[in-house]
Amino acid sequence: MWLVIIFIVIAFIVILGYFSNNSLIEKKVLSNGGMVVIYETLIDRIKNEDPNIHILNVTNRKLTIGATNFDGSTEFTISQDDKSVNIEWKVKSQIFGDHRLAWEFPENLNQIMMFAKIDIDIAEKNRKILKKVQNSTSFNSFERERQISLSMIAAKIKCNPMDAKQEYFKQMNRLGHDEYGNNEILKHLQEQAFVEAKLYNMKNENTPSAIYNEWTIEWVNIQNAQNNVIIDDDEDNPF
Repeated sequence: MWLVIIFIVIAFIVILGYFSNNSLIEKKVLSNGGMVVIYETLIDRIKNEDPNIHILNVTNRKLTIGATNFDGSTEFTISQDDKSVNIEWKVKSQIFGDHRLAWEFPENLNQIMMFAKIDIDIAEKNRKILKKVQNSTSFNSFERERQISLSMIAAKIKCNPMDAKQEYFKQMNRLGHDEYGNNEILKHLQEQAFVEAKLYNMKNENTPSAIYNEWTIEWVNIQNAQNNVIIDDDEDNPF
């Protein structure tokens, strides 16, 4: 009987301490402006990587930001603890599967440093995911790499891979670049393709930027067709 009473008392003290600690954490967060204000720098850094990311939910000690597209969703949850902050990254993808990473940082650590660590870890995780997909699909190497790149493009512009080119053309129509702007876009895409080839372990001509490059040349030729000005693919496409 005495053991039961002692157990109940201990349990009560633990529960009371837990809720008391939570209350103190919440008061500290609120006194500093709330989660959005406290972690504004970290949130902005994450949103800069994907403009579609926005705040999904906020409580006194936790906030979730994320984005959805045709393929699935990405979420970051930032949770305030006593003297630390816990961050969780979750991705749900029909193509690449579901994945998760988690970090714990001292609450006073520079948020730019927090983001740098998060960014490096996610990049490494994505490389492993891509490698696994590349090794598991039944397509030949060329088709496999193109499919992966199209999926990445489609996820970025939030559409089905089959519609990605037309969506890109619509974006170009809205921007309406002049000849100088088009040349600058092509130059940037060609340079970026070499970076992506190393990053994703692909051939240059199969990277997302190489595909964008092909589409840009096609779009410019369509715009210039009425003036009989055609870009030579062999001259402007180094792939």
